[in-house]
Amino acid sequence: MAPERLGSARFLEAVATMKIARLAIDEAHCISQWGHDFRPDYARLGEMRVLVGSPPTAAFTATATREVLDDIVKQLGLASPRVFVAGFERPNLRLLVRRPGSVEEKLGMLDAALREAGSPAIVYAATRRTSRRSRRTSRGGGRTPWRTTAVSTPRPARACRTSSCRAARR
Repeated sequence: MAPERLGSARFLEAVATMKIARLAIDEAHCISQWGHDFRPDYARLGEMRVLVGSPPTAAFTATATREVLDDIVKQLGLASPRVFVAGFERPNLRLLVRRPGSVEEKLGMLDAALREAGSPAIVYAATRRTSRRSRRTSRGGGRTPWRTTAVSTPRPARACRTSSCRAARR
């Protein structure tokens, strides 16, 4: 789930009824106000952790300073956590940046890169629309399944113009 979901009272009510055995947090540096990519909704993960009974928790980040690591531990309320720090060298990861001339060329490059990777891959897209279009039109290098996901952002409420709509909202 995206931490932005924690802004929804309905979501928090549902989470409070769940039995969470383990909690894993990716991009944990976003929890810390001292991190380079602070996101306020990530700061609520500590509250959520308590709400679900403080399950064993793993928090992952590749970019945290010592100050940020300490803040992550504090924000999540972790008692004597084991902290593992490794270098940035990841021989199993590869970053490709290419500049296609057209959407068709871009999808062809995506298929070629996925075929070449020969293992699981993550493809980032700027928008949900682009992600869904890539999924529909790309062959994914011959792989299936292919999943898309995106950060949920609240949509502004639309004004009710009818009395039945206004009544339904009450």
